[in-house]
Amino acid sequence: MEAAGLTSPDLYFTKPTPEDIQKRMQAAEPQQQPDAAMQQLQMQMQLANEKARMDGENARRKLEMEREQNLAEMAGGTALTTAHIGGIPG
Repeated sequence: MEAAGLTSPDLYFTKPTPEDIQKRMQAAEPQQQPDAAMQQLQMQMQLANEKARMDGENARRKLEMEREQNLAEMAGGTALTTAHIGGIPG
């Protein structure tokens, strides 16, 4: 204020009482609760998006495996069977 050459800073600033400070702090507290609810909604949206992405990726992989199996069947002329590694099949 001094650097600006103003001689009456009381015109621009107020000195709140402890009651005013308390009232303003209490008024600000309810605003924090919607933030927590908003964060929870954002987390649920992220989880839903991640699940949709994973479902899409799994579907893509399944289609790719079916395509490879179809190509192998067309090349060999016979259907492929499930491979068993070690032990007796069945």
